[in-house]
Amino acid sequence: MWLIGLQVLEDVLLDLYRTLKTLYQHEADDILKIHVQLALEELNKSVVKFLFPQPKLEKRLYVIDPPET
Repeated sequence: MWLIGLQVLEDVLLDLYRTLKTLYQHEADDILKIHVQLALEELNKSVVKFLFPQPKLEKRLYVIDPPET
């Protein structure tokens, strides 16, 4: 789901990130700052998942012979 969101926002992702950072730094309203902080955290999580996917670590062990497929 997060991948679809990144694909949809691909063209405006950098602008969105910069706008959220600027809002967080200059906004006086604490409630708005909390919402912006949560949005930045979710955006960061999605980008990290996209850039550094979890490797699939799988090893098959056979005692004698590999099974017939």
